[in-house]
Parts: sequence; C-alpha cells; structure tokens
Amino acid sequence: MNRTSALACLVACLALSGCQEPKADAVPLVTGSRDIVVRSARTYQADPGATTSSQAYYIVCAVTFTNDLGYDVAPAAKNFVLQDALGQTYVGVDSGATAFVGVSNYSGIVKRDDKQEYTVGFRVPANTRGSVFYAAY
Repeated sequence: MNRTSALACLVACLALSGCQEPKADAVPLVTGSRDIVVRSARTYQADPGATTSSQAYYIVCAVTFTNDLGYDVAPAAKNFVLQDALGQTYVGVDSGATAFVGVSNYSGIVKRDDKQEYTVGFRVPANTRGSVFYAAY
C-alpha cells in the first residue's frame, strides 16, 4: 500500500467514525431534589449468598444537603429518604453493613442556608432508581 492509499484509508476511517449515532445518556441511578445534590451513587449487594429472587442491595450516595428549610437542623442518616418511581420510600442509613465501612457523617447543626456533605445508603430491591429527599422528622 502506498502513502496515498494509506492516507485515503485514514481519511475514510476518520470520516466514518464521525457518523456514529450519538450515545443516549444513561439514566442516573439516583437524582437529587430541591435541597439535595447527589454527587455519586453506587450499588452494593446487601446479602452475600442470597438467592437472586430474595437479593437486596444498598444504594450508597454521597450527597450535599443545603438547608433551605428556614431554621437550623441536625440531620441524621434517617432524615434522608429515597423515593422510587412507584412512590415507595426507603429510609437512609449510614451503618450496619460492609458498604458503610469508613463512613463518618457530620453530626452537628446545619444552619439555615448552609451546606453539608453526607454519605447515606438505602436498602432497596434490585433495579431501584429514585430521588433523594430530606425529611425533617
């Protein structure tokens, strides 16, 4: 193959690579809500050795909470709730499974309009997706 043929082949390959269909953005596993920004979300198997039909998972999220409630609060993991598309809710936890080894959340007061980062997990069935909310109870 001479240089002209090699150059023509290279130009054709580059032109064809630009014709690929754009990839659809992946649907996020977990989204935030009005006062929550989800920085990352990972899934961990909750019950090693469980059968596929009875298997549960933890979705562990790194979130930033902005206190826009109008008053100071002291958030705990249980104040974060994951709601799936069917309206089922899962209360947040930050201990009790190997997925939480090394997790240490801020336990102080978050003043009005301040932000604080938390790592919170939700025990869910397979293929769960949803949004994280702050529940002030």
